[in-house]
Amino acid sequence: MNVRAFLRQMALLILAIVVATLGIFFSSHYFMHDGFNMFFTEHMDSMRKVVDVLIETRKKNFLHEALLIAHTSNVEEAYFNPSLNARKNFAKEIENVSGSNFIILFDSKGIVCFREDVPGLSNALANNSCVREALAGKTCVDILEIPDGLALVAAAPFERNGKVLGAVVNGEIFKTHRFVNMIKDMTGLEVTVFQKDKRISTTINHDGERAVGTLLNNDQVSNDVLKEGKIFSDNAKIFDIEYKTVYWPIQDRFGKIIGMWFVGREIQGFEYLVTAIALSCLLAACTIAIALSFFGVLFLRSIVNPLEKKAYIDVLTGITNRAGFEIAIKEKLSQKCEGTFFLIDLDNFKTLNDTLGHPVGDKCLRATSKVLKHLFRDSDVVARLGGDEFTVYAPTIWQEKTIRDKAEMILKHICRNYTASAEENKVTVRITASIGIAQYPKDGKSYRELYKKADSALYETKESGRRGYTVFGSSYVRMPDV
Repeated sequence: MNVRAFLRQMALLILAIVVATLGIFFSSHYFMHDGFNMFFTEHMDSMRKVVDVLIETRKKNFLHEALLIAHTSNVEEAYFNPSLNARKNFAKEIENVSGSNFIILFDSKGIVCFREDVPGLSNALANNSCVREALAGKTCVDILEIPDGLALVAAAPFERNGKVLGAVVNGEIFKTHRFVNMIKDMTGLEVTVFQKDKRISTTINHDGERAVGTLLNNDQVSNDVLKEGKIFSDNAKIFDIEYKTVYWPIQDRFGKIIGMWFVGREIQGFEYLVTAIALSCLLAACTIAIALSFFGVLFLRSIVNPLEKKAYIDVLTGITNRAGFEIAIKEKLSQKCEGTFFLIDLDNFKTLNDTLGHPVGDKCLRATSKVLKHLFRDSDVVARLGGDEFTVYAPTIWQEKTIRDKAEMILKHICRNYTASAEENKVTVRITASIGIAQYPKDGKSYRELYKKADSALYETKESGRRGYTVFGSSYVRMPDV
């Protein structure tokens, strides 16, 4: 595995991701400025449909409330109560626990009691078709013109013993702005309700006040929406602020156009929105780039780490090789703790290979590495430098007696006979070991210095008769014959 080539590929991948990221960002910006109108029109039309759904939901909610009130025993008590104040209190209590701006009870003779914010509302509704239908035993919900604008009105009959006594009428007056505020909170859009071309409820402020009572003054909108009943979409400047807008007609249940709905979003604000989308794309792409880089590094480690381990392990014996030993001992020496360097060479190994064959020789090398791993701690570094040469650096051993005891244990466990058949005769070769020993920091402060001194001590051991050890600066010690 070519690690450098892999790193180059990773760098090119990250560069490609960065280029793609910038491409996404600038494409998003291009879309914002040049593909703006088409997308914005579709967006605003979707918002118009959302508002239509909210309007229908609002109608159903008020009708549901009217039905609930009509089926309570309190409405019957209020109806038969001779006290006008008691009937008004009933209307007030009902209004306080409902979402309505007004509560009115009618019977066939006229108004029974009412609670309302618009003077004259009760009289205006008295002869309305919704009230007449409720008095006839049906339910009804509609948007109606009232003395001071428009109102959403729901009516439901209340009965006794199967006979219709009267009608419960409740709803919402748009001039209170509750409905437009609700839509703005839910969608973020500016909302206006028009009675014909006059603003009667809006979320748009002008000089700190809601822009109600002002006229649209746009003949094309008036013609398309109020006369022809079409949907109108365009840019519009309202009090020096540019909006993308949608107008569509308000119709009562008979199809009569009585006003307009308006929703709009500041174009500048929407540009910020699309910029935010572009920046989100940029952030997302950067996140992906970082994630890919991170997982790429993990992938690199998953490949390189085993390769590094393999590169520093002796294939035959499974212990550290020369390259791995050099790295490990340098790390140990950097800790500046006293330690001992053992350089071990097998005696008669060439004879063993030549006489009994390489498979037996390999067995001998594996047995030697196993002995050394067994005699030393995990914190010590055991390695095969090549051929029949082994080494150990033990930072846990520095006292002279311990050094000599460990050398004698190595010789005792390594020395053994290897037997194999050769031309129908069994041949035995005895393997012993010669050891050279150097100490840190007395004999050297680097790997090279320690190896040189230990190799010198090993040479002294071999010249003196082998099968023993020599501590650098001391006399050769021979292992007794076993």
